[in-house]
Amino acid sequence: MRWSLDGRDGGLIRCSMHQSQKNITLKPSGSVTATLTVFNVLIYFGSKTSYSPDLDPASQQAVKVFDTLLKPCGKGHHIYADRYYTSFPLLQYLHERSYYYTGTLNINRRDFPKAIKTTKLIYLQMKWFMHVENKFLCVMFRNKKAKKPCILVSSEASVATVQKTSRTGEVRGKPSLVESYNFSMNGCDKVDQCVTTYGTFQRRTRKWWKKIFFWIFEVAQLNAFILHALTRPGNTPKKPLLHFKTQLIHELSLVFHDEHHISRLQINNHIIRKSLLITRQCVICSTAEKSTRTSFFCQRCTNHPFLHPNKCFSKYHSK
Repeated sequence: MRWSLDGRDGGLIRCSMHQSQKNITLKPSGSVTATLTVFNVLIYFGSKTSYSPDLDPASQQAVKVFDTLLKPCGKGHHIYADRYYTSFPLLQYLHERSYYYTGTLNINRRDFPKAIKTTKLIYLQMKWFMHVENKFLCVMFRNKKAKKPCILVSSEASVATVQKTSRTGEVRGKPSLVESYNFSMNGCDKVDQCVTTYGTFQRRTRKWWKKIFFWIFEVAQLNAFILHALTRPGNTPKKPLLHFKTQLIHELSLVFHDEHHISRLQINNHIIRKSLLITRQCVICSTAEKSTRTSFFCQRCTNHPFLHPNKCFSKYHSK
């Protein structure tokens, strides 16, 4: 593999396909678009993980993950990922399918410039490497706080810098590739933050399938919130996520309450039965301070509430 050391005045490098790009961020949990909507999820089961059947079984692990997650997408998207996935076979695979890729790089990866292992950079120094055949761009950049340089590789980037002003007023140069990566990779972090802020299932459990179910449920609510924010009329004020979820819960519970309320108030439509196996708390007279149990329940009600046969049964079906 031939890599050449490039200067700071290089031109813009593009693939053969020119169309409006949409950013996609990938992390081990799933895929996130530029609008922060989660559009695909791949659950890892070790050797039993189900990948796309069209792939060669000898394909690299990262190629299998990307091919499976990107099935619903068209061509021309720009994908951002961390160094967990970045490899030269993956770059070639995505380049052949008209996808753009940007990600951090581990210095131990094969087929990348050997100089990245030995090059020492000073504060704010940059070094660029260009792949001669595929035009992949690799950049090394050392920030003031970092002891080791940040290394990124991209199939769609330019040898350019952006000027950033610090809190002290100092103007610093930074590779545009690093700036775009930091801006786009925040998508997964923001999704995780929104999902966990008002999450309904924060407790630890060994039942991993239950954790995944509630996570998908929270992601569906977040996707609905984002679509609502994007499609709302221009004169409608933006609604916070907490208010949106509160209204969603209220409307869903209102539908259930209306149906349940109508069915349980129908006269001469209830039959009381006695369970010979279990007893449960009475839904009317049982409280947190004093628990009262009964073996009688209503057979016709959809939720089969347990009620005492005297006042509780009539009170439940009359209010």
